[in-house]
Amino acid sequence: MKSPVSRHGIFVFICISWLCGGVSAAKAADNGCVPVFDGMLFSQKPDLSAWGIKPIAVIDVEKWSKASAAADGLPTQSAIGDALRVRKGSIELIALDLEYLPMSGANDLVNQSVEKFSTILSRTKSAAVNSLIGYYGAPPIRDYWRAIKSPNSSEYKAWQSEDDLWRALADRVDVLFPSLYTFYDDRDGWVRFATANLSEARRLAGGKPVYAFIWPQYHESNKDLKSKFIPEDFWRLQLDTVAEYADGVVIWGGFQHRWDAEAPWWRATQDFISVHNCQKPLAPAGLNVEGRNN
Repeated sequence: MKSPVSRHGIFVFICISWLCGGVSAAKAADNGCVPVFDGMLFSQKPDLSAWGIKPIAVIDVEKWSKASAAADGLPTQSAIGDALRVRKGSIELIALDLEYLPMSGANDLVNQSVEKFSTILSRTKSAAVNSLIGYYGAPPIRDYWRAIKSPNSSEYKAWQSEDDLWRALADRVDVLFPSLYTFYDDRDGWVRFATANLSEARRLAGGKPVYAFIWPQYHESNKDLKSKFIPEDFWRLQLDTVAEYADGVVIWGGFQHRWDAEAPWWRATQDFISVHNCQKPLAPAGLNVEGRNN
């Protein structure tokens, strides 16, 4: 859960047509259904399936590597299979969390990371043949300060060029999981950041599902706001923004917090689900999970 990339300055104004109106950011589904996935870590969390919230396995790849590493230093296929088998029930959707390898920098360094991400993906697909699999926050590379600039700016184009180095991985995953966490108490800034990152996810996805990770607390990198819960209206804005520009929502967070059924963010989530709930299949028509290429 990394901090935003280096600061280039910010223009604070609401989302305008060059960012929000393009086809690249358009939501794939047009029937109002927005699946919500549970990646939360609250203690005493109830079964949320009654609300139509679906499970997702968010897996820390580093723990796999520590359990059993191959000669290349990456987790073995057997270690991955063993870890997946101890989970109860079938795993339809997996978000691999791999944050110890560099995602930007010299091309050679990035290419090495892409190869390692791809190797782990292949091993996971072999161990979980009936699951849809992607990486949390990769690609696109989460960016705030460059993403809120005009797409015609040199900063925005440089960000896209960095994302292009990850196209090989985007071609191999089944689903993209852009990370849209909240770093600042700036609603307009967050909307511009989110829609730009979702636009990049669409550009790289090639028609695959885009499920955005959001977190009802402020990111820990903000020393003044870290771990505080986002106001109810701001959280609902985030849900509505993701509903407009993505295919689904993954809610993360809650570590070291007890579940509160009366929490304002949960009230907003319940209201959102009452409007957008559906039994939407995870894979769009034409995506053959079992017959995919590794």
